[in-house]
Amino acid sequence: MAVASNQVRLLTLTARKSDLEYSLTSLMGKQQLLATQNADVLAQRTQVVESFVAAQLNSSDADQDTAPTIATFDSTVLAQFDSQLAQLEAAQNKLDLQQKKIETQHQAVTAEEESVQKAVDNSIKNEFNYMAD
Repeated sequence: MAVASNQVRLLTLTARKSDLEYSLTSLMGKQQLLATQNADVLAQRTQVVESFVAAQLNSSDADQDTAPTIATFDSTVLAQFDSQLAQLEAAQNKLDLQQKKIETQHQAVTAEEESVQKAVDNSIKNEFNYMAD
């Protein structure tokens, strides 16, 4: 009788472990998406900075009153990119915490699953040895 109850427990743990593994896979996909978005924002930021520098170099011959200033550029454009990067970093940190939580649960379920598997094996040995006598 103990074999049946332990086997049910083992199946339940296996299902929970599969759910946790699926959650980890889903989180990895979200992290990949955030990494792509982060790279896109950094590429846009680099492009804007490079075009600004090129404009500054080209405007050195032009009237300095019409050229944009570095202070204006830094305070407006870069602040927007930094804000986007900060939001992406916060989202990444949140996903990292979720991942750690799921990994901890996965380790606990794996340990319990191994324990229950040993109990099933011992129950089978004991019950069949008892019947053989």
